[in-house]
Amino acid sequence: MTIKCGLTLGKYAPLHKGHQLVIETATSLMDEVIVMIYDCPAVTAVPLAVRANWLRKIYPKIEVIEAWDGPTEIGNTPEIEKKHSDYILKRLESRKITHFFCSEFYGEHVSRALNAVNYLVDCDRKIIPISGTQIRKDPLASMSFTAMWLLARMRIENWFYWIIVDVIGIGLYYVKGVKFIALLYVILLFMAINGLISWFKKAKMQDF
Repeated sequence: MTIKCGLTLGKYAPLHKGHQLVIETATSLMDEVIVMIYDCPAVTAVPLAVRANWLRKIYPKIEVIEAWDGPTEIGNTPEIEKKHSDYILKRLESRKITHFFCSEFYGEHVSRALNAVNYLVDCDRKIIPISGTQIRKDPLASMSFTAMWLLARMRIENWFYWIIVDVIGIGLYYVKGVKFIALLYVILLFMAINGLISWFKKAKMQDF
């Protein structure tokens, strides 16, 4: 019986629900899953080791390869594709990969280099409408999306996200001189704190 081994990769800067969808799709279908995570000091201040440990704690059954010396060039030229493919093959050390999971353009050339199935996950971002680039460009909007996603699923963590969003919004708009919007975020902050307290009380009552 052939062991199905899946590979996915990325910077995970930051790790978000779109990444998790790809990883969880792989873990649901494969016998083994390897995640290769790249160093990217120009993109994020969060060290590679920290981001790698996020993955290990959330998914203890996967294998995480830290790509400290991985190529940093992004693009679809033959030269860049070869550089990335050669590096991946080198780090895998002849291990047989049967499926490559991703939601990006490079799925085709990486899977071809690995002689693996190119398994694309939510390329159009219809299931999880978010990307690492979007988060880095507009972290406030991305955190708001996460808060709404958690609220829709009745997760108490949504209030922590709303509180952080509101605190950032107060400071951001106050510095910009848009004090009316800053005041609006103050009101929203009190609403979020009240929501958190209310949900905690309900959770306590259900425990009894």
